Amino acid sequence: MSHPRATAGERTRGSSLLWGLVVLGVGIPMATWQTPSPAGPDQSVGVAVARFYRGDRTLVNGFVRVPHRMLEGVRLGPGGFAAYTAMLTVTDSSGAVLTREQWTRRVDWRSVQVAGAATVEPLTLALAPGVYRVQVVVKDSATGRQETAQVQVVAYAARPAASDLLLAYSIRRRAFPADTEPESGEVRKGDFFIATTPDVALTPSRATLSYYEEVYRDGSVAVPWRLRVVGANDRIIVSTQATEAALASGGGAIAGSIDLGGLPPGSYRLVLVAGGGADTVARTAPFQMAGFEAEREVAAARDRRGIRSRSGAGLALRATHLSRYAERTERVQGPHARWQAAVSARVLAETRSHACDD
Repeated sequence: MSHPRATAGERTRGSSLLWGLVVLGVGIPMATWQTPSPAGPDQSVGVAVARFYRGDRTLVNGFVRVPHRMLEGVRLGPGGFAAYTAMLTVTDSSGAVLTREQWTRRVDWRSVQVAGAATVEPLTLALAPGVYRVQVVVKDSATGRQETAQVQVVAYAARPAASDLLLAYSIRRRAFPADTEPESGEVRKGDFFIATTPDVALTPSRATLSYYEEVYRDGSVAVPWRLRVVGANDRIIVSTQATEAALASGGGAIAGSIDLGGLPPGSYRLVLVAGGGADTVARTAPFQMAGFEAEREVAAARDRRGIRSRSGAGLALRATHLSRYAERTERVQGPHARWQAAVSARVLAETRSHACDD
């Protein structure tokens, strides 16, 4: 395997392989947002990956979450900070180390004090066919305490029908030809810029879930596709009508957003079904929906620390929004029939506007 590299048109922000952005909360990029919840999946070092076919290589976009709860201050007070060292190791199926990268990151002391705060590190790998282990060890610079996360990656031996389904908090197209560099918190996939983290979690006031998937075909073709939101016991809560994406020869991307405002708190899966008949392929990815109480605690914690959301994050927790979403949630009863119909109509309009070729 060659040294991990980014493919042209598919980069993280900056020139280095690895870079960081501060995330406050359940993986919301670029925002002073936090969840004062007890230790759980979103409170541990974590790593998640998505795979995309690139001929003789599999492009792997990875995202590493470093929770600030494991950090102690190196310097306190105004201008204070915490710091950590992270080491990425990629090994093959025989255990041979193929690459090892180490970097150090400083974290503003104010964000360390906010419950649920985390830093997310995007990474990009290009892997030959095979089975690999991607391991990240994070060490607190002040105490020496460390945590480890790892994931197995199977690089494609042949062209799949579709890539993994990548869920995100936001996705945008290139605005103009010179718009080639990702903003802070984004990775680039062709003409799209995507902001995401491990363990995607929505909130009532930030209830839009974005998605990106590549579908591979031999020739130019219009591929029908649709979305499903699946809850507990494989119950389908939302099912959109089919629409079409025009794919160029070799394949293309299906990307868009779905507004899930009013979805009750819980664990869900988004399913993207593409194609028809024998060519049908479905890809699934999990996400969470938090509740109103978490948002109230988030807002209170942020106010206590005097931390403001960055304007680009769109995470202002306005009382009017909370009231509007609370009223909508109260109307969700039983099978969610009325809510599902409204969401399905809205999703169909949004996904048609986002459907694109590569």
